[in-house]
Amino acid sequence: MENKVQKIKGSRRGLTFSFVSQETDFIPGTHYRYAVYPDEGRVVILPSTDGGNTVSKKKVGLQMKSLIDLRSKEIRELTAKADRMEIEFCDGYIEVSMIAKAENQICAVIGKIAVAPQLAKAAGCEAAEFVQSKLPRIHPWTDERVHKEIPDVIRTISLFSGAGMLDYAFAKDPCFEIVYAAEYAHDAVTTYRGNIGDHIHECDIRSLHGSDFPKADLMIGGPPCQPFSAANRHDSARGDNHPEGDMFKHYLRLIRESGVKAFLIENVPALLSDKGGYYLDLIRHMLPDFTTKSKLITDCDVGGYTKRKRAIIIGSRIGEPMIPELFFKPARTVGDALRNVDHSWPNAEDITVSSETVKRKISIIPEGGNWRDLPEEYWTKSVHSNMYRRLNRNKPSVAIANWRKYLLSPPKWDDSGQWDRILSVSEAAALQGLDKHFRFYGSLNAMQQMVANGVTAATARFCKSILSRLFFTARPTLSI
Repeated sequence: MENKVQKIKGSRRGLTFSFVSQETDFIPGTHYRYAVYPDEGRVVILPSTDGGNTVSKKKVGLQMKSLIDLRSKEIRELTAKADRMEIEFCDGYIEVSMIAKAENQICAVIGKIAVAPQLAKAAGCEAAEFVQSKLPRIHPWTDERVHKEIPDVIRTISLFSGAGMLDYAFAKDPCFEIVYAAEYAHDAVTTYRGNIGDHIHECDIRSLHGSDFPKADLMIGGPPCQPFSAANRHDSARGDNHPEGDMFKHYLRLIRESGVKAFLIENVPALLSDKGGYYLDLIRHMLPDFTTKSKLITDCDVGGYTKRKRAIIIGSRIGEPMIPELFFKPARTVGDALRNVDHSWPNAEDITVSSETVKRKISIIPEGGNWRDLPEEYWTKSVHSNMYRRLNRNKPSVAIANWRKYLLSPPKWDDSGQWDRILSVSEAAALQGLDKHFRFYGSLNAMQQMVANGVTAATARFCKSILSRLFFTARPTLSI
């Protein structure tokens, strides 16, 4: 099929365009989300099964058209730079080029917007040539080109593996093979084995040496965050003074001893700024042959359901790591995460039973509210903003810490009273982005702490994508 080009003017109001649909196949109301990469001038529009924007229908004469209407701030900032835009209807996908004139009046493409083939198909576009489409199958947090073109698996060591919430994304990707994992907590090791595999070792990483590991390309992990956490407000409980304060140095030592080509550190935001950047300087000192990049990311910006902020540090001996800017719009919400959680989930019945007084307090809290919504006689000694918080179904969740300690409750889906309780383990796991196939094992307290300590699924996928791209770019020059 010959490509067709439609020209439209640049707009400060955003991007609105329509395209012809097959009326017999048209499914009005198909949902989509989009990811904005500001540093690349790129937007990717993808189908969504859990809400988001809606593909509208537009009737022009006797013809039915699908309508995409994007007006967010990020989209407006991109389209406002364009003198004109060209919408190209290709075989199985739609591409919008934003074109601007330079001072010498030479036109240049300054950005691209691509509508994924699955969404075009769902909206009723001709789909006969989708398989042959030249559109790279770009996902907001992973690029399928990586999966098809890396000839070798990326052999991975995981330390501080916890229950496996970071490793889960890597284990499901055939381009990665986790050849060794280590974790100290027994219940977490049991959970890891039940969901990922028997390659995990129950041990203190202080006892490990590079010679203990099989040959690997990559090391991933999150050293205990307590030494850097804002919860430890006194210097006597931070950094090297914390009982686990030496873990970070041991992690760097094992990166060096293992001979891996790249590493990932995931941790609390304070890691990047604590002690005037001491830990970043320590990485450069102990691993001088690695190029490192660091960034603060928010879970809902990379496709997650929470506002959890995390620091990621990626080091490489095979090229410069690239950590893209990414804003996932519209952000996923509590309702998106919990709508399908039911009794078929493995930890649905794992809930701390509250006293009648606590239940009565929770029943008073409206969605999005907290302890301030209680009558004064019920006020708690804690003034933490999340104390007695009830989640709002229409917004991303607060960061999931151990919710038993501050009594985080689900949305009030009806007036039956069954929602006047704290979250179940399965609800908290869903908010962290896990699916119903992931089961937690151990005591209730241990399961709650495992979920709270774990890396969100969206953050894990985002990090995996960066590492995939790193190895994919370097692979032709590697000698393995």
